[in-house]
Amino acid sequence: MVAHALPSDLSGFVGRVQEQAELRELVLSRRLVVVTGAPGVGKSRLAVRVSGQVNRSFPGGTFHVDLAAVPAPVRAIATALGLPGGAMDDVAGALAGKRALVVLDNADHLVAVCRGVVRELLGALPELRLVVTSREVLGLPGEQVMSLLPMPVGDAHDLSSALRLDSVVLFAERAVADDPNFVVDQHNWSEVVEICAGVDGLPLAIEFAASWLRVLPLAELTARLDDRLGMLVGRRRGVYTRHPDMVQAISWSADRCTPRERLLWAKLSAFAGGFGLTAAQAMGGGSPVLEHLAALVDKSLVYVVHEPDGAKYRLPGVIRDYGLGMLAETRLEPQIRARHLEHCARVASTAEAAWRDGWRQPEALAGLRDGVPDFEQALRFALSRPAHHEDALRLVAALHPLWLHQGHAGLAGRWLTAALATCPRPEPVRRKALWVAAVAASLRGEQPLARTLAAECLGADDVDTEAVSSALLAQACAAMADGQPDTALRLQEQAAGLGGSPVLPLAVVAMAASALLHREFSAAAALTGQTLERYRGGADRWAEVYLRYAAGLAAWHLGECEYAQAAELALGGLPVAVELGDRVGFALLAEVGALAAAGRRQYDRARRFLDVGERIWPLSHRDSLLGSAAFLRHHQDHVAEMRSKVVRGDEMVLCGGPDASSLAAAAAFLLEPLPAAAPGRAKRTHPLTAREHQVAELVSKGLTDKAIAARLGMAQRTAETHVQRILRKLGFNSRSQLAAWVVDR
Repeated sequence: MVAHALPSDLSGFVGRVQEQAELRELVLSRRLVVVTGAPGVGKSRLAVRVSGQVNRSFPGGTFHVDLAAVPAPVRAIATALGLPGGAMDDVAGALAGKRALVVLDNADHLVAVCRGVVRELLGALPELRLVVTSREVLGLPGEQVMSLLPMPVGDAHDLSSALRLDSVVLFAERAVADDPNFVVDQHNWSEVVEICAGVDGLPLAIEFAASWLRVLPLAELTARLDDRLGMLVGRRRGVYTRHPDMVQAISWSADRCTPRERLLWAKLSAFAGGFGLTAAQAMGGGSPVLEHLAALVDKSLVYVVHEPDGAKYRLPGVIRDYGLGMLAETRLEPQIRARHLEHCARVASTAEAAWRDGWRQPEALAGLRDGVPDFEQALRFALSRPAHHEDALRLVAALHPLWLHQGHAGLAGRWLTAALATCPRPEPVRRKALWVAAVAASLRGEQPLARTLAAECLGADDVDTEAVSSALLAQACAAMADGQPDTALRLQEQAAGLGGSPVLPLAVVAMAASALLHREFSAAAALTGQTLERYRGGADRWAEVYLRYAAGLAAWHLGECEYAQAAELALGGLPVAVELGDRVGFALLAEVGALAAAGRRQYDRARRFLDVGERIWPLSHRDSLLGSAAFLRHHQDHVAEMRSKVVRGDEMVLCGGPDASSLAAAAAFLLEPLPAAAPGRAKRTHPLTAREHQVAELVSKGLTDKAIAARLGMAQRTAETHVQRILRKLGFNSRSQLAAWVVDR
C-alpha cells in the first residue's frame, strides 16, 4: 500500500513556525489531534504542511482525506487508502499493525459522524495517528485540541518590525501574484499592517485583500476597511478556498449554530473589543449564556484567552461584522446597544474608583487601556439618542484617568466637545465634564479654550471642591504654558490647599514640562521636588512615576551637580512603572537615566538606557506625550541630542538586552551592573556570499522564489536552495526573519 499523495500547495506556505513545531510535537506524541480555528485561519494548510514534514515517522503511510464534499467519511478514507471497498472492516484491515497517519480534513459538517468513526478506528488500530481539522471539537476522550489563532498583527513600529510579522509577509507574497512590482517598503508598510490588522490576521482574509491590488491601489484598499465583509465577497483570482468567498465561509458556520447560539453571537457582536464572562452574561440577558458561549468557542467563532484575572473572549472582526448583520435583522439592536452602554459605564465607574484609590491604579489601567474601541462605540450610540445624552456626558467624564493620564487628550477633546454640546444645563455631571475638558485642552496646547472651560466650571452654582481645584489646576497649566510662572504657581498652591483633585500630580508634571520648555529649570525642580515628597512611596503610583521623570529631567537641566540626583530619580521609578505596566513612563525614565549617565561620562550605561528606552517607546503607540505634541518634541530633542553624543556608528546594536515587550526584564537589565568591557571593538560579521546577498535583498522585498529566479536568471530550484542555505547560515526559521535582518542592516 502506497501513501496517498498530499495535496500540493499551489501558492506556497508562509510563516507559522511555532505552530508547525507545536503540531509536529502533538502528532508524534498523541493519537488524536484536532486542529480547530475560525473560518479562513489556515487549519487545512497547517495540517497538510506538518503531515508532509513527519511522514518519515509513519512507515505505514501518510494519508490525506478531504471530507469537504463527502457525506460518508469511511468511504472517503477507503478511497484515500486505494481500497475498492468502503466498509470500516476494509479500512481497519488495511491499516492493521501499521504505524500510519491519517488527516481527516474539513470535518466540520460531519462532526457527529466523525466522532463515531474516529472512536472506532482508534479502538481497533493502536498504531494509528489521526489529525482532524474542524471548526468544532469532537469531544472525545484523549482528544488533544490545538486552537489555531490568526497571524499576529500588532507591535509593528517600523519597516523592520513589520516584516517580522507573518501576516505582512503573507500579504506581500500574495500581492506579488497580482502586481509583480509590489514591495512592502518604507512608504507603505503601515498601510499593509493596517490592512492585516483590519482583517484580524486571518490568512484567507489577507489573501482576499491582497488579491484586490489588481484592481485597487493600496491606499484605497486601506480606506475600504470599514466595509470588511464587502471587501471579502466574491472569489478572487489566485485565492484557493473551498468556499466562494469569506462571507460564505462564515455563513456556513452560522448555519451550523442553533438559533440561540446565533442570537448570542449577534448580541456579543456589540462588543468592539474583548469582554469577560460577566459582560457576556449582561449582554445575553436571561438566556443560559455560559452554555451557548461555550458552544461558540467550540465552533471557533469566539476566541478565549486565559489571563491572570480570568478568561477574556473576543470575536474576530469579520465574524463580528457578520454578527452585527444578524443583530440588525432581530430588531434588538437599540436594546443591545443600550446594554453595551450600561456595561461601559460600569467599567468606567469601577476604573475611576480604582484610580482614585491609588494602590489599585494597575487594576484601573488594565480595565481602561483595551477598552477604547468599546468606549467610543458606546459614546457614538449615546450621542445619537437624546434619551442617552446625559449618559454620554457621565461616561466621557468618568473616563478622565484614560483621557488625561494615558495620552488621549486629543480623543478626549473630540468626545467631550460633542457630549457637552448635548447637555447645556449646569448639572453636576456637566461641571465634572468641564474641568476634565479644561485640563485636556491645556495638555493639547489649546490654552484659551482651557481658560474658557475652567471659567465656566468655576462660575457654576454649588460647584464642589473637586471641580474647583481641578479647574484651578487647568488654569495653572495654561498660565505656565503661556510663560506666566508666578500666576501658575499661585493657582497651583490655591488648588493644592483646597485638595480633592485627582489631577494634581498630572498638573504639576504638565506645569514642570512647560517650565522646562521656557528654560525655567529651578522653578521646575522646586515644583516637582515639593510635590514628589508628598507622593513618594505612596498609593498614587502614576504620580510617582511621572513626578520622578519631571524632577529628574529638571535636575539634569541644572547641570553636573545634580546628575546623581537625576539618576536616582530615574532608577527609583523603574519598578513603579513596571508595576503599572506603563510603557511611556518607563521609556521616559530610561531617557532621564541615559541623560544622567551621559552627563557623568558613563557612556556605556547611557547607551544601554537609550537603547532600551528607544525599543520600548514605539510599543506604546503614542504620537504625543501626555496628549501634548510640544512635550513630545521636547522628549525627541533630548533623545536626538543624546544619541549624537553617545552613539557612534553601529554601537547601539551591541548593547544587547531583553525583549522590549517585557518591562520587568527591561528593568532588571537596566539595574544590573555593566559587564566588563571586552578588549577591542566587536565587529558584526556574516557568512553570506555576494550572490546570497542579492537573494536576501530580494527576499526582503517580498519576492517569491519563482520571482527571485526570474529576476536573477536562475532556475526556481536554485533560488529555493539559496534561500534555504541563507536561512541555515543565519540561524533563521522564516523568510520574515531574513527580511527583517536585511532591513536592520
